[in-house]
Amino acid sequence: MSDGNKPVVKNGQADLSSWDFDEKGGVRLSGEWEFYWEKLLYSDDFKIKPSHTRVSYIDVPSIWNGHVVNGKNVGGEGFATYIASIKLPEGMETVYLKAYDMSSAYRIYADGTLIGKNGDVSADRDMAHPEFNPQIVKFNRENEWVEIIVQVSNYSHYKGGFWESIIIGNEKSVEAMNGKSLMANFFVMGFIVSMAIYHMVIASLIRKEKAFLFFSVFCILMSIRIFITGERCIVDLFENTNWETLQKIEYLSFYMMLPVFIRFIDYLFECKFSRAFLKTVYAFSFIFSIIVLVFPAKAYTRTLSAYHVLIIISGIYVIRAIVSAVRDNINGAQEFSVGFFGFFAAVLVEIVSVQKVLGYQGTLFWGMIFFILMISIAISKQFSAAVIDTEKLALEKEKMVEKVNELNEKLKRRNSDLVNRVTRDGLSGLYNHRHIHEKLAEKAIKANMYGSCLSIGMFDIDRFKDVNDNYGHQFGDKVIVEVARILSENTRNSDAVGRYGGEEFIVIFDGADENVSFEVSERLRIEVEKQIVKNLGVRVTISGGVTELENEECPTNAIRRADELLYRAKRNGRNRIERSMTSKPAQIP
Repeated sequence: MSDGNKPVVKNGQADLSSWDFDEKGGVRLSGEWEFYWEKLLYSDDFKIKPSHTRVSYIDVPSIWNGHVVNGKNVGGEGFATYIASIKLPEGMETVYLKAYDMSSAYRIYADGTLIGKNGDVSADRDMAHPEFNPQIVKFNRENEWVEIIVQVSNYSHYKGGFWESIIIGNEKSVEAMNGKSLMANFFVMGFIVSMAIYHMVIASLIRKEKAFLFFSVFCILMSIRIFITGERCIVDLFENTNWETLQKIEYLSFYMMLPVFIRFIDYLFECKFSRAFLKTVYAFSFIFSIIVLVFPAKAYTRTLSAYHVLIIISGIYVIRAIVSAVRDNINGAQEFSVGFFGFFAAVLVEIVSVQKVLGYQGTLFWGMIFFILMISIAISKQFSAAVIDTEKLALEKEKMVEKVNELNEKLKRRNSDLVNRVTRDGLSGLYNHRHIHEKLAEKAIKANMYGSCLSIGMFDIDRFKDVNDNYGHQFGDKVIVEVARILSENTRNSDAVGRYGGEEFIVIFDGADENVSFEVSERLRIEVEKQIVKNLGVRVTISGGVTELENEECPTNAIRRADELLYRAKRNGRNRIERSMTSKPAQIP
């Protein structure tokens, strides 16, 4: 039987004889299965057709809780047999089945042969043993119709039943569906783990932004749930993990997600939640978590529905906070609201799926991906806005200074040119005093972050007053321009060269320790003396001081040390480079 183009089981039967498994893939055996409560039946039992056997049907996937048998509602504990007859296409000799979770132990028979099991199925509570073991099994088909019998027993979980539909098909179709499912699980988990690491790094760098830390923890908890639900990849890595332990981890990770997420929102939107609401969420989450730790699964699995109610109430409260943030024009709130609504919708779908046992949907994790993407856009927008605001403030400040100093129309016409050259010295073309400090601060942050070296060289033209007195200030400017050119051409692109003031220059040696920067500075000194004689016809020398930035040191202190070393070079005869270290200089690569 089929529902449109999708085959389903109807009255315990499904006709798949015309289904092309190669083209259309495997089929989930969902629908009406024969159901025999408190009976563990085999194929031989139906050959003798016992008089006490009366056919009853139950939807798969579903729980058997509340199902009416002989006028009585079935509880969560017990055992039962599910039966479906499947007609398969001609020529399909080997049949594959993919079985997921059932509560909480099962055996699968095909035409009377045991082909798969999970845990120990038994009518005796003491003999039953739960287990998680998604598996692919196969059997050789002998008849046109295949009789599939699934025996299920449950004494460990609040809900019992056939939770996930079995997938049937040939090897290609079942393996393809299994591969896609595993790939989707690992893709989602890998994406969320990478986001957890990314936001953890941001949190470590910008410690006042605690929202990133809590979002990272939330992503980690979500990754744990992916790892232990769905395809239950954890079973492949830790085969001997206890069923009860896995259940506790699954529930604990779920119960911890809500308070962490609420805290993330609270920090992100600057305390939009009342303290009473936060305390309520924390208290209930703590109580539910303690229940999971102390009691067995049969007890704490009953709390899931109550916690779903808490999630829905909290979601509504979060929506109120988001609406308030959008109303207050908080940057990124609109993008965040779109992401949260999508995520909350996925959460609601997952809750409905769990309550009605519609099988594993996975919408929560895809909703999480959408949510993370929207958060990334919101954060990028916030950072961009911060940069734009900074640029606007800098521009406004520049304009204010320019308006104060505007003495004539000529200065106004050059205003735009000055803005474009705000980082460069007008004479030498090097970074100016302000920008070289910004470059130093930027490189110091990166050096501390990655543990790399950073050195500073301060240089001064020897007896520059004599040059101006003997040759004039215009010639002195040429000397400054020539020294600037030599310093720029003989340093790397990653280094930063600036005119610190007057005839004084600064070079930031990126990734170089004091030994290397000292060697390079010696080369610069020699090049200045050689090239200026050649190009300008006068002998001009420079003196310098080189020092290495210490770990977490304020860059201003390093500049002060380099300046002191520069003046030591002046006192020691000029045309030399001084440094604080006394070891033999390293060879430059």
